[in-house]
Amino acid sequence: MFVHFIDTSVLLNIIDVPGRNQQRKEVMEELKSLTEKKDINALVLPFATIIETGNHIAHCGDGRQRRKAAEKFSMCLDKMIHNQAPWQYYGNQLTEEDLQKICRDFPDAAMRGEGFGDLSIVRAYQ
Repeated sequence: MFVHFIDTSVLLNIIDVPGRNQQRKEVMEELKSLTEKKDINALVLPFATIIETGNHIAHCGDGRQRRKAAEKFSMCLDKMIHNQAPWQYYGNQLTEEDLQKICRDFPDAAMRGEGFGDLSIVRAYQ
């Protein structure tokens, strides 16, 4: 069984976050290769990667690009929640319901410069 953890730098390339996507072509080729292999049992998205990626997105300088990346990130996480992504969540810090709520709120929060980590703290408090 092979398990691959998705690092923040990899997810930033997948999401295509401006200024953090210099290896997008290579990352997308490797992702395609991994998802086509029959001996890969799991691609795993750790909690820390989710938080770090969301925080990088929230600090993108251009508002339009920030919004686009935040929406794409939220869509990727929503697909993961509904088992439609090539990876699965690895962590127990957030429930599926928590992730769904944060995904809905993240694009607007990112426009205010609030990161995914900020939203997860608020959600944990609630």
